Amino acid sequence: MRTLAALIVLLVGSGAMFPTGFARDPEPLELYTLQQLSIASTRPERRQAEIVDPDGNVHLVTLGSRVGERYGEVVHIGARRIVVLQLLQTAGGDWTARTATLGMESGPGIGQARD
Repeated sequence: MRTLAALIVLLVGSGAMFPTGFARDPEPLELYTLQQLSIASTRPERRQAEIVDPDGNVHLVTLGSRVGERYGEVVHIGARRIVVLQLLQTAGGDWTARTATLGMESGPGIGQARD
């Protein structure tokens, strides 16, 4: 299975549809928007973080984990933030990549997504 970063090289600006090999069942955290998720803790030295879903369930994520809608993939885990690479299809059928940040606010375990 190719990573999202590898697919961007193939898709951005091509107007192509996703390859059939990319079709798969979504991972649990792909069922929510980034705004619905919060960071419980991060361990940047281990490239791990714990994310809380709207139901209060805690999920361990690592680099490459799928998070949020828009084919999100975790590409960086820092001390207070997680960077997610997203792939969006424009109205014209082209693909564009962007990053979004899921960050911790001042209190522990409170996260806020910023696009």
